Amino acid sequence: MSINEQETGLDSEAEQDQSPKQKKARKARRPNQLTNETFVITRVDGRGVPASPVKFSKGYSNAIGCIVRENVKITCTDLRAKEHENLRQRLFNRLFNRYVVPGDDKERVKAKALSMMIKALNTWRTTANAMKE
Repeated sequence: MSINEQETGLDSEAEQDQSPKQKKARKARRPNQLTNETFVITRVDGRGVPASPVKFSKGYSNAIGCIVRENVKITCTDLRAKEHENLRQRLFNRLFNRYVVPGDDKERVKAKALSMMIKALNTWRTTANAMKE
């Protein structure tokens, strides 16, 4: 085989590699769902978010979003309002049934969880409005 033939063979292989590949179509994304597991948190950081064990703290905000979507109406405007005291208590009960937090950190976790729940509710409402339009 001559040098020209080898170069030609390499060029044709390079051209084949540069041809556009077809991408697989993505599957529709399913909403997050909670399992019936209970996680024991051993340490909470200064902000009130579970810090250890790390594998349990990673799904914490996802779990809060799921709890909010399962228990709160999308038309709810203010979770901090006095008339929603029972709803807040139900949300905290669901959260603390899933995540067991050390007793001295519970109030700090509640405060941060409430702000995360409000953010999850607003995000859910914004996403639903964008789908509607």
